[in-house]
Amino acid sequence: MIHSFWILAFSLCLEDPSTDDQLSWATARVVKLYGAGGVGRLEGYGSGVFVAGSGLILTVDSPLLSAESIRVVLSDGSRRTARLAGVDRTIALAALQIDGDRPTAPYPHFDVTLAPPGREGDSVWAVSNLFGIAVGNEAVSVQKGIISAHTSWATRQGTEAVPFSGKLFVLDIVTNNPGAAGGALINSEGQLVGIIGKEIRHEPTRMWINTAFPMEQILPFIERVNAGTADKTRPLSTEPVVDRRELARVDLRGVRLLPEVLDRTPPFVDGVETDSPAQWAGLVPDDLIVYVQDIIIPSTTELRLALLEQPTAEPIRLMILRNNELLPIILPPRHEPTEELKTP
Repeated sequence: MIHSFWILAFSLCLEDPSTDDQLSWATARVVKLYGAGGVGRLEGYGSGVFVAGSGLILTVDSPLLSAESIRVVLSDGSRRTARLAGVDRTIALAALQIDGDRPTAPYPHFDVTLAPPGREGDSVWAVSNLFGIAVGNEAVSVQKGIISAHTSWATRQGTEAVPFSGKLFVLDIVTNNPGAAGGALINSEGQLVGIIGKEIRHEPTRMWINTAFPMEQILPFIERVNAGTADKTRPLSTEPVVDRRELARVDLRGVRLLPEVLDRTPPFVDGVETDSPAQWAGLVPDDLIVYVQDIIIPSTTELRLALLEQPTAEPIRLMILRNNELLPIILPPRHEPTEELKTP
């Protein structure tokens, strides 16, 4: 990936001067975002795009936005804070508004009223802070490719179905890198044609694809944000009201989970104890626990609740997600493992 990045950087130097000017103009309108996360596979950074001189930013809806205040780093290295201005979960996008009074000069931004439609075969550039490479006034990254398709797809994000039913851009660029989602997709004229989406999987083929949301699908959401009618709340937590002290005493059978940095922290395995049921069963870091005894597990809290209800002397059936593949796991009780449960 790093080698391809430098090859890309070299190839951009070979573009004509007008392209360099357009890319410089576009990168000044993409910002670096920092919020909740930074633990395990929960990245605490992302990308956003200025779409109004008042400081309105488009990005993807993600756990990063669970923070009370989002830190924004502009292209010149200056720093701001922003608040949530709206969320549209049908397209998995969010809008942020820079805090404070209106700026004395407009923020550099894309004029979304001039956003042209993208078409299959169009040359495009993906502009984002992939891998969190830029942290101050360094330029964000640029990747060149084409729009391979403009079509409807049956897709999933992780273990959940994507509610979006409109058309997506399918790209021949690897944009589903950490930090890239929420960046800008621009055409050869430097105009904004889409917003880079999160990694999703095409259900019929189970292939992971690189996508962007077309601007024509996003404009109604921006209109609601400007009118003050957009949803401004994070999803209400469906976590049950429980005694946290009791949950803290639940025997996880050697599983170490990610710290609960979010209201609904996904139940990723952060590590396993030596010579424990979790190690005997073959669990490894980065496994995502999806089911316990056929009960879907959306968070670490609900995992603890599910384990609390299981007999301590009985094995527990788990379903985990590892390397994009669902695997059944039997988690034995705390006693000497049988030969068939021992990992090689």
